Amino acid sequence: MATKGKPSMTWLRLLPMEIDSVTELITPAGPIKRSEKPLGEMSEDLKRMWTLSLSLKKAAAQCKVERQFATSPDETWRLFAREHELESKAKALSYIFWISFYDEFDAWGKSGAFREGWQAVEAPQEDRPEDLFRRFFGFGDSDG
Repeated sequence: MATKGKPSMTWLRLLPMEIDSVTELITPAGPIKRSEKPLGEMSEDLKRMWTLSLSLKKAAAQCKVERQFATSPDETWRLFAREHELESKAKALSYIFWISFYDEFDAWGKSGAFREGWQAVEAPQEDRPEDLFRRFFGFGDSDG
């Protein structure tokens, strides 16, 4: 909650600093497929966003495991709340990542993905145009 005259330090305000603080990247696996068109190497910002998103997902999963072994209702609730917070932030950052990805490679309307070496690619379009949007909005493979 913001105090009178002072802006609150919300996650959104801190997000650029959190992205910049990522130093150890989680690199994608998998070679470019013959059917894919290379678009170029992803920027450092995209690499850091992806890594941070995965790190948040991992931390949320760890909270879920710890919650299974909580010894009090207060601890269970605290871990549940933290898990929900981290999952929500990971999902929001994933949306920001994909929007930035499509902007960076002028790939709107295409099926974007990325492979080892942080290579952005245009994947072949599926028969149904809604497949692109299903993946983009988290209803399919969103790990690149």
